Amino acid sequence: MTNSLLWKIEKDNLPQSFLFGTIHVYDSNVFRIPDILYELIDSADIYLPESDNRQMSYANMLNCITVNGQDYSLKNYFSGESYAKILSLSNIDADILDRYKPFFVSSLILTAEDMPGDSVDYELLSHASLSGKDVRELESFEEQINAIDNIPYREQAEIVENTLLSSNRKSDFNKLMNSYKEQDLQALKENLREMNPSGIFIDSLQKNRNTVMSNKIDSLLGTGYSLFVAVGALHLVDTEDVKGIISFLEDRGYSVEAINFSFTV
Repeated sequence: MTNSLLWKIEKDNLPQSFLFGTIHVYDSNVFRIPDILYELIDSADIYLPESDNRQMSYANMLNCITVNGQDYSLKNYFSGESYAKILSLSNIDADILDRYKPFFVSSLILTAEDMPGDSVDYELLSHASLSGKDVRELESFEEQINAIDNIPYREQAEIVENTLLSSNRKSDFNKLMNSYKEQDLQALKENLREMNPSGIFIDSLQKNRNTVMSNKIDSLLGTGYSLFVAVGALHLVDTEDVKGIISFLEDRGYSVEAINFSFTV
């Protein structure tokens, strides 16, 4: 497959639409979002991000990413050393931390490690909103949480151990950002396998969601609106036995063509 994050979607007499692969972090010291993306968003009828959580309250979000059961404790899923490290990095009350689902301590560690708190998703969504675009979403925050909840807590903890608690986490992060900047989809897929080699991660966060998101994109395209769709880059392409959104759209008779562009610093 062509290495590109930006794709043009065409079919019959429907207006052109565009599909872009985002990344859920953003470091402007590594690359800048190019003007072509903002221009294509401005030209579209609908901006369609993976999700739009701007209206979600902190209380509702916290309720989604924590467990209230008396038998639950985050300590049960990490070694004593790892848990102590999470506690020192997170800078929140230990009683609150202990209710967190393992996967979601990542947001606490990233903030504490002074790594980029913004994301490409948020930057593009903000532009679309300020431009007065009709913003819809491919899935709700609750649907995203449900997908993550399908991953057993021990495997969630393994993902955190292999990435954010690793001694190589900063070099791994830089490698990820550079792979994205170079639009190297194969390298991004390899990074996903390194995070968690078991199939359940891919099945939960890729396979089922790709089907649902592709169906929604297809449905909206059929209404005659032009779309700018922004989803995580790994949702675009096939991963082992998991079909990506590009393949789904091609199966439905769409022409999906890569557009060449470059990031700049």
